Amino acid sequence: MMAKAKKITGYRLFLPLTCLIIVLLINLVTTPAFFKISINNGVSMGIS
Repeated sequence: MMAKAKKITGYRLFLPLTCLIIVLLINLVTTPAFFKISINNGVSMGIS
């Protein structure tokens, strides 16, 4: 079990991807409108 965890955490992108997921989850909780996307005249736009 420890060897598998060490292998996963040994990847170069593990820490950046983990931090990105944590920031996105916090942002989802604090401002749910951040993830709202609409298409106006064929252009995708974020709602603010």
